[in-house]
Amino acid sequence: MKKMILTMVMMMTIAISATAMTRSEARHMARVQTDRMAVELSLSRHQYGRVFDINYRYVDNPVMKERALSRVLTPHQFNKYMHLRHAAHRPVAHRPATYAGKHHRAHKPAPAPRTGIHYGW
Repeated sequence: MKKMILTMVMMMTIAISATAMTRSEARHMARVQTDRMAVELSLSRHQYGRVFDINYRYVDNPVMKERALSRVLTPHQFNKYMHLRHAAHRPVAHRPATYAGKHHRAHKPAPAPRTGIHYGW
């Protein structure tokens, strides 16, 4: 019984550590997020440094990240950030392609192979 519990604990520890992000991965992700935010929100140099620190520190905690960003960004920037963040997670509605009320293929079918000799004129 003890062996089984110990084995299960070891397996869970291995699984958790395998999914954990390394520091370099977290740093890279924070840099990419900050660069995107700098373009989208027109961050100043001062804001860029603080936003990078926030993105790096709270890479796995979006709630704390939002709280910290609300203190650094202007109200207009924060509202735009929230809008863009929620727009990125919004599911795309599925609408079948229609033409004159009937379903059609997105691409035309390939033409049938020609039979006989074709001289090109």
